[in-house]
Amino acid sequence: MAETAGGTNPYFATGAGGMLLAVLNGFGGLDITDAGIVQLKTHLPKKWQSLTIKGIGMDKKTVQVN
Repeated sequence: MAETAGGTNPYFATGAGGMLLAVLNGFGGLDITDAGIVQLKTHLPKKWQSLTIKGIGMDKKTVQVN
């Protein structure tokens, strides 16, 4: 898989990574600190009811944003 100009691959790993960062860090409020992964206060888009992210960190925590 290569991300090259004029390439035939429609999938961009950098785009997928950016989307994951937006969901996990932005909407989910997750932040990696010296104390581990913490959840900061955040707000979801108005039409979203909630967001659940499962399998976070070594202990596979579940975080919920309402």
